[in-house]
Order: sequence, then structure tokens, then C-alpha cells
Amino acid sequence: MSEPLISPLAAATAGTSAVGYFIFGMPLDAVVLGAMASAAVLAFEPPKSIAAAVAYTVIGGLLGGAIAPILGGVLLDMLATEFPRLIEAERTFIHVCAPVVIGLSWQILVRLLNHAYPVIEQKLDKLIDKTLNKLAEVAVEWLNGKDKK
Repeated sequence: MSEPLISPLAAATAGTSAVGYFIFGMPLDAVVLGAMASAAVLAFEPPKSIAAAVAYTVIGGLLGGAIAPILGGVLLDMLATEFPRLIEAERTFIHVCAPVVIGLSWQILVRLLNHAYPVIEQKLDKLIDKTLNKLAEVAVEWLNGKDKK
């Protein structure tokens, strides 16, 4: 990252951490790690505006702080029986790995959804059209007194 981006990103990370911790009750370390991981993804992408870089960093921090404790707890519950030593590393896993994974992956998931949206929209349009047609048929039959019993 270039020198002019360091100050806004540092301010965004500090601001996100403070807001997340004091207002939303998010773990401070999860917010910071999610923001740092999200900013790291930006280093491997084409240059963006400063506002976009700050927004991506803030979003990564907030997602990391909000979702990481839940994701970490769910994964520990699922994996605890198969990997008993994972319970010993619970604190490290929840507080480090989960926010970093969320901060790294949320931008990729948004891109996948963006590319899949037209297909999903077509399928939903067909489903809604079929449902409305069936409801119209039932309504016409009911209005004509041809109830199915």
C-alpha cells in the first residue's frame, strides 16, 4: 500500500475497533484482525480509491467482530469431538483464526454472489411466476364456485 493510505487505514481500524467494542460489544481483537485481513486483500487487487479502501477495511472489521465469535464457537462445537486438542487452543482459534478468515473471505463471497446474481434472479422469477399463476388459478376456481374438496 502506498504511504497516503496508511493514515486513513490506521484511523479506520482504530475507529472501527473503538465503535465495535464500546457500542456493539464486539471483541476488540476480532474487529482489528478482521479489518487488517480485509485490508490485506486490497493489497493484491487493482488500486482503489481511498474511500473504497477505508470502507472495505471498516466492513471487514465489523464483520470480523460480529461474526467471528459465532463462527468460532460453531466450528469448535463441530470439531471438538474429532480434534480434542482443538479445545485447548479455543482462545487462539476464536480470537485469531475466525476474524482473519472472515476478513479475507467476505470480499470473495460478495464477488461470487455478484456473478451468480443473474442466474439466481432468473430462477426466482420463474418460481414467483409459477406460484402466482397457480394462485390465480385457485382464485378463479374459488370465485367460480369450483372448490376442490
